[in-house]
Amino acid sequence: MNVFVMMPFSNGFDDVHEAIKSSFENIGKEIAQEINCIRLDDIKGPGRITDDLIEEIFNSNICVADITGSNPNVLWEVGYAMAFKKPLILLSQDAPNNIPFDLRAFRTIFYEQGKVFSKLKDELGQSFHEIQKKYKTENDDHLPPLLSKCLKIGILDIENHGKCSDLKMIDMIRNARSIDLFFYTGDGFFRVFQNHIVEALKNNNAEIRIIIGTENSLFLDDLNKIEVNNKIRYEKRNINDEVGPIINFYNEFRTTRAPGCGSIELRHFRTELRMSLVLIKLNSNYEWGWVTLSMPPIKAIDTISFEIENNSENINLYKQCKNHFESVWEKIGKMN
Repeated sequence: MNVFVMMPFSNGFDDVHEAIKSSFENIGKEIAQEINCIRLDDIKGPGRITDDLIEEIFNSNICVADITGSNPNVLWEVGYAMAFKKPLILLSQDAPNNIPFDLRAFRTIFYEQGKVFSKLKDELGQSFHEIQKKYKTENDDHLPPLLSKCLKIGILDIENHGKCSDLKMIDMIRNARSIDLFFYTGDGFFRVFQNHIVEALKNNNAEIRIIIGTENSLFLDDLNKIEVNNKIRYEKRNINDEVGPIINFYNEFRTTRAPGCGSIELRHFRTELRMSLVLIKLNSNYEWGWVTLSMPPIKAIDTISFEIENNSENINLYKQCKNHFESVWEKIGKMN
């Protein structure tokens, strides 16, 4: 489990950082689960800091933010956490009426300098367990009248935010023997999971097939306009630019592929897409997937996603998605 910590970088918050890490270490021992407590300065290596920041927030299970003094950088990070719908625990030394107005609706742990460890030890643990209980209840109670029918056709879970559990997806990719991917661009997926795909290629000799949109095609151009008009895309970041990094990854892998490593094939579609797929074969006995259905006009405005598996029922959503991928893959192959 990953906990991302957002706070001002100054000596005055060192004890707060240590108290947070210590509290989650104790929580991890209590629940018999490793909890990685990460702050931005824990990340070393090249690249843009903001890219690392966004990826860590995206990959986190819980975010903890110290909003003392309304630090602009911390508030910016809190905004991303809220956009990704991450469970959020707020801390502050400020008086309640000094909390930014838009955050006053969130429960905040107020503490005093000098009493950090005693205050956070109990209250962080309590907040953690409340979050765990809330999300477990929401998952357990989600669409109860349909759940038994969903399981019969291979649907394990249904979500309306279009995002699978990062930890589960990573685990599936790392152990994959084959992976089929079908996306508009695949940019968001590859930014988070590219290293794990490489692991599967090197360690499992995995076979990977990717279908993404064609650069500068009429479909992607129209999609870009829709996203800009609906204010879910910055005008200066064109969707066509998101295809390039996937092509570069594909070309680089093929050029540097070591003997005994797995294989990647890449094909492009030009027509409208309403269903994004991740289909993973772990072994001869188990296949798993994640499918997102997009309602008009575009996925980011209205989506519903399904976690699916290949089961023995005659009506099987995984098999139908697999057949859909195969038919598109074959058709694109003939066109090219």
